[in-house]
Amino acid sequence: MDDFAPDPAGQARCGVRLCPGRARGFIPGTIRARPESRQEVFSSKAEVLVLGVGGGAVRHRDGETEGGNGSVMNEIVQLDTLLDAGHRFILFEETDVGALLELFEHLDRSTGKASYQWLPEQGLRRLTAEFIPIPETSRLSDALDYIHDRRQYGVFLLPELGKELKQPDIVKRIEAIATNETEPRRVLVLYGGNLHLPNRLRGLAVQISRAALTSGA
Repeated sequence: MDDFAPDPAGQARCGVRLCPGRARGFIPGTIRARPESRQEVFSSKAEVLVLGVGGGAVRHRDGETEGGNGSVMNEIVQLDTLLDAGHRFILFEETDVGALLELFEHLDRSTGKASYQWLPEQGLRRLTAEFIPIPETSRLSDALDYIHDRRQYGVFLLPELGKELKQPDIVKRIEAIATNETEPRRVLVLYGGNLHLPNRLRGLAVQISRAALTSGA
C-alpha cells in the first residue's frame, strides 16, 4: 500500500510520528508515497541490486532474492518512502551510528538520493565518497549555509546537537532549511539517542527510529 494511516497510538505504519505542531506541507496522519518510490528501490533496470546493512540482499532481474534480510530491505523501502513524502527536517532516533550510516549509504547507492554526513572540524562528506570532503563546511554555520544554498537534492545527516541548538543563529539556519519550499529539496536529518529541539523547531520536524522502520510494512 502507498498510504500509511496511523494506528490508534498515533504512530504511522511507516514508523513516523509528528512532533508537536504541524510540519510544513505535511497533512498529519497521512504519508503518501509517489507511485514510483518503491520502483526506485527495486529497479529492474539494474542487473543486480545490492541492498543491506551487515549482510543485505541481492535481487536479480527475475525478482528472486538471495541471502536476503527482509527487515533491512524493509528499512530501505520505508526510508525511501519517508523521504519521498516531502519532509525537510527529520529526527532519527538511533545510537548505532555505524549501522545508520550504512543504511543511508545503501540508500544512496540504490536510489541515487545523495546522502552526506557532517562532523565537527571535518565538514560535509558524501557517504559514498567519504575521502572527498566539501570545502569550507567544517563549521556548522558554514555547512548549514551550504545546504541552504545548494541547488541539488541531498540528504544531510547531522550528529546530535546540544549546545549548538542553544545558538540563535544555528536555530535560524535550520529553520530556514526546514521551511524552504524551493526545489530540489534539501533534507536535514538530525540523529542520536537523546534528541531535543527548541520550541521554535519542534513543529517543523518528523521523528523516526530504525526500530519503527523495521516494523513498518
